[in-house]
Amino acid sequence: MPLEIHCWGGFGSQLFAWFKVFTLVESKPGRAITVVFHTSGVTERPLELDLSLPNVRIRKVLDFQSTNRNSSHSDSGLLPSNYLKLLLKTLLIRFRFVIDKDCDYQIKFWTFQIRSHYSYEQISPVNLVRFLTLLKKQLGELDNEPENLPAIQYRLGDLTTILEKSPIETSRFGRFIENVSDVRIFTDSPALAAALFQSSFEVRAVAVSEDPWETILQCICRTHFLGTNSKISLWIAVIRAITSPDLTTWMPIDSTENIKKLLGDEFVESKFEFY
Repeated sequence: MPLEIHCWGGFGSQLFAWFKVFTLVESKPGRAITVVFHTSGVTERPLELDLSLPNVRIRKVLDFQSTNRNSSHSDSGLLPSNYLKLLLKTLLIRFRFVIDKDCDYQIKFWTFQIRSHYSYEQISPVNLVRFLTLLKKQLGELDNEPENLPAIQYRLGDLTTILEKSPIETSRFGRFIENVSDVRIFTDSPALAAALFQSSFEVRAVAVSEDPWETILQCICRTHFLGTNSKISLWIAVIRAITSPDLTTWMPIDSTENIKKLLGDEFVESKFEFY
């Protein structure tokens, strides 16, 4: 039976979904898979990643709504049709026709849909190395060896404009910055990031805007890296821990459990500092 992998979010989230697809192609050869990308979210998301894999195609669902989705459906929970939909959904999940939980991928031959964020399932080192090889082949590699300056991946973007979320305060980076005289900040908002750092620290902070894959490549081999609460930072942290466990990686304290789940036993051998 064909299998749908549903995906939401930006580049980092799409990368987790594609890693899931990659492992399924390896473990279930011949099974047709459709990656269903949704534009919905707090902000509208573009499709940023479209890999070429055997028996895999992609379908885009334009389901983003800029208005408050709850306001137009305030009474919909009272309708009998919604109770029937809820019952049907419960039965589909109960009998594993649909899987909608992280770390609960007991896929049956009759499973036809997976709806998840895919960012809490343990990553196999062997699969990660093979996935990186695929990404470098299809997305490219760096033209030049990156400079070995401390790096920070600092997502700002829509976090500065939406009420539900906010970026990490630069004041939390103090322990990382205190022994640094020069740092590279990889960000989607270079002017704002540079201003925030220069107002907080006496350090030469050069903020650059690279595409997400370029950012990952630039950060995975630096001696010192500091990440934030973004999926791209999670990817950088995981890749560094598995491929270069002797490198020090700084991550937010609230990402500890997520990283432990992603790395499993590899976490013990890794060098993390949590701030």
